[in-house]
Amino acid sequence: WSRLVGGAVILWLDNWVQVRSVVAATLLLLRINSMSDWVIHLTMGIFRALGKVSEGMETIAQPVTLVDAPKAKPLQVPQAKIEICELSHHYGRDKGGLDRLNLIVQPGKK
Repeated sequence: WSRLVGGAVILWLDNWVQVRSVVAATLLLLRINSMSDWVIHLTMGIFRALGKVSEGMETIAQPVTLVDAPKAKPLQVPQAKIEICELSHHYGRDKGGLDRLNLIVQPGKK
């Protein structure tokens, strides 16, 4: 962009253009430069997001390979109860996540 501004200054010094034309050209050039940086940054963000989506699709689109054994009978659970005792999970160093969770889901409840 320095070549354009330098050329505009030379044209002004040779009285080919007025100083306001040099200022206007310089300001337009700076604006176009900043907008092109913004467009490049936005485009890079879009492609980064598309890459993450593609990786995620590879993870969740795996074929199901777990199948029942031949002649397997349907699972029958007449009295199912889910009980979780003192479950903890943390992200990082003791922040966020679960801390000593106790939970009982009675049969027939969600």
